[in-house]
Amino acid sequence: MNDPADTRPEAPSWHTGGTGRSGSSLASGAARGFALVAFALLAVQFLLGMYVNLYVNLPPLARSTRGFGGSMMGRFGTMFSSGPLLMAHMMLGMLLVATGIVALIVAAGAGDRLAIGWSATGLVALLVAGYGGISFFMFGQSNVDSYLMAVGFLVSFAAYLAGALRSSASGPLLR
Repeated sequence: MNDPADTRPEAPSWHTGGTGRSGSSLASGAARGFALVAFALLAVQFLLGMYVNLYVNLPPLARSTRGFGGSMMGRFGTMFSSGPLLMAHMMLGMLLVATGIVALIVAAGAGDRLAIGWSATGLVALLVAGYGGISFFMFGQSNVDSYLMAVGFLVSFAAYLAGALRSSASGPLLR
């Protein structure tokens, strides 16, 4: 490898794990694993969200229940009574945020800039989608909130797909 007569080009940094340390490669591999988990959970979340959108009727808000004030518990009561799939959608969203946080921590621990980038992007997008979902449910089902959920989902889905397919741990999955 250190032979001066060796004229082979150096492998790109994504091919060697960024820093070249084996611990870093393991952590990058773990970050890649979290990307795969998040990607799979996002696929399930999409299906649950579409079912809720199409088949679960949320009651409209009365004027007296708008805002956080005393209405929050009433809205959560409505959420519980709207069926198990709405609750599953909400709980899976929380699990996705936790997964995104762990993926970012693992990527930062590895010092893998590529993994930090996709995991941070995915986490921010998950938070945007979550904000849109909470706002959609709590404040009257506006189109803006629905759009925030869709954009947040799409960006996080793309970020975690990129992390799963093209992580520093072992180079691109698809060549």
